Amino acid sequence: MPNPSTEWLASVSSQCRKITALAGLALRRVDEYESPAARAALKVALKGHYDALTALLPEDFPISRRPDLARHIGFCEPTDWHDMVIMDVPEILADAEKYALAMPASTLGELERFIHPLFRPRLELTMAQAEPDYHALMLSCSVDLATLFKKHTQAADDSEGEMGKAFGGNPPKYIVPTKLETETDRNIQRGALMLMQGWRAFIRNPHSHEVRPTDQMYMVHGLMLMSFLARIIDGATAAPPPP
Repeated sequence: MPNPSTEWLASVSSQCRKITALAGLALRRVDEYESPAARAALKVALKGHYDALTALLPEDFPISRRPDLARHIGFCEPTDWHDMVIMDVPEILADAEKYALAMPASTLGELERFIHPLFRPRLELTMAQAEPDYHALMLSCSVDLATLFKKHTQAADDSEGEMGKAFGGNPPKYIVPTKLETETDRNIQRGALMLMQGWRAFIRNPHSHEVRPTDQMYMVHGLMLMSFLARIIDGATAAPPPP
């Protein structure tokens, strides 16, 4: 899975390549772009890629040759096409490569794709801090998971009792496996309840009551557990009414 700097650079490079391709085509086929209509269409296409490119560039990105590129697109003459290909785009792309190399890499790398989307924004913000507060991340993600549980199951709160009503009982209100016909199905259902209650006792409550010592490995393991539980909640379906 590409990291954010690689994905950003690929997007910038794509727009730069499209501008170069259009200007290069015009240079090779000058006679085809002599008419006002063809020249106007070329200008519109170049301007569209320029706008897409500038939208990708952050505020602290070097000014580079963006003003020159904008001017050359505005005039859109053969000499302008030449300057776009030879000077404007290569310098912007070189600055983008330097900028991408200076962007902080994700310390979790490919692991992020295994984290439930519910928790990724908080994880990203935490990892951007100079001194990440993993305890605060565990607490806030626990609250998010509790909210997901309440919303999905229409529970009054995220207490063990409400979890028991949702996933326990005979029959339960919400079913984790597709059916509850076999002993394996019933074990999965019971296991889901025990996992939810175990998370509440082991992570949710301790982090709510005091600041817990939480290092990065604990945080990763905790988020993996909560991601698994969020997936279980997402897939739980309302039990059919009794016959």
